[in-house]
Amino acid sequence: IIFSAILNSNSNIAKILFHSGTTHQFYSCKFLMHELNLHKAKIQKITKLSAEEVFELLDLATSKLSFLDERLLPDAIWGEANYLIGDVDKKDIPFVALSLHLKAVLWSGDK
Repeated sequence: IIFSAILNSNSNIAKILFHSGTTHQFYSCKFLMHELNLHKAKIQKITKLSAEEVFELLDLATSKLSFLDERLLPDAIWGEANYLIGDVDKKDIPFVALSLHLKAVLWSGDK
C-alpha cells in the first residue's frame, strides 16, 4: 500500500493515506522502513525524482503511520501469521502478525 501510494500519488490509495486526516489510524511494523530503504533506488528510478525528493516523499508517507516494533509481538501471534501466510509471501508475515495483534484490518493490495 505504501509503495503504491508513493509510486502513484494521484491514486485512490494515496488520497486515502495522505488526506484522510484523523479519520483513520494507520499502523505498520518497523520492517516497512527496511523495505523502503532497500528499494529507495528503484523508487527514485520509477518516479524520476531526485534522491532528496524521494527522501521527502518517504518521510511524508511514513509520517502518516504509527510504527510498532514487531519483535515485541508474542510468539503465538507469529505462529498464527506464519500459518495464515503459508507459502504466499513470507515477507508479509510481520504485517499480518501486527494486524492480528492489534485486531486491526490489514490493508493490502495483494490478492
